[in-house]
Amino acid sequence: MDTASHMALGTTVRNTLEYAVTAALGFAEFYLGRECQVGLCVYDYDAHEWEGAYQKVEVTPDLEAVLSKIDQMEQAVAPEEISTDASETRMTTVSKILFPDIGRKQKFRIMREMLNVDIKYGGESLREAIMSSRRHIVGSSPLFIIITMIDASKTKGLYEGVKLLHKYCGRIRSLPSIIVFNVLGYNIAAEDEEEGMAAEILNYQNRRVYGTLRGMGATVVNWNPRTQSFAQALIQQRV
Repeated sequence: MDTASHMALGTTVRNTLEYAVTAALGFAEFYLGRECQVGLCVYDYDAHEWEGAYQKVEVTPDLEAVLSKIDQMEQAVAPEEISTDASETRMTTVSKILFPDIGRKQKFRIMREMLNVDIKYGGESLREAIMSSRRHIVGSSPLFIIITMIDASKTKGLYEGVKLLHKYCGRIRSLPSIIVFNVLGYNIAAEDEEEGMAAEILNYQNRRVYGTLRGMGATVVNWNPRTQSFAQALIQQRV
């Protein structure tokens, strides 16, 4: 489930992220009720823009030698005054993953995680999140469901994630292995008829993205919470 900044479209009460949470809980309820193993991964779509920046790609310069040439602008701090509280240590990336499991306990874990979800909750890109959980899906034929808001102006991270997922998915009786569940955030944010028309224009621009994703073997399900329930969106897709 995507928690990037574009998922904040809407109001504080009714926004794209809240409906994404509803979709995640709906899928979890459906599959856990059928004794399937269900996992959850929360990611940040925008993280692909800086993923890998923390990796060492060249020799690190001798900072002590460099800084020694710079005049001190502040009074030096004695070593014993420097805080060493571990809680102040900032992590480079934050993984938000619940590995696949079954039963009511897994349902409660997912519900508890959803209570904490907020914008920028996940610290990894879709590609990084897949790599972090790959050893739990290798050897199986999972169904991947990506809950996001498709935006034609930024598709690189989504395309890269779908390509990587194909390494770990199989096809059984021609059923889809990757579903991109698209929450129509522009429609959620629209407050009057004019804004609704603008939202439809923006959604129309996404059609080429839908075609590309389908060409990559993914199924695209569009959900407008203003006019459909979660169940209706799935039923319409099947029809």
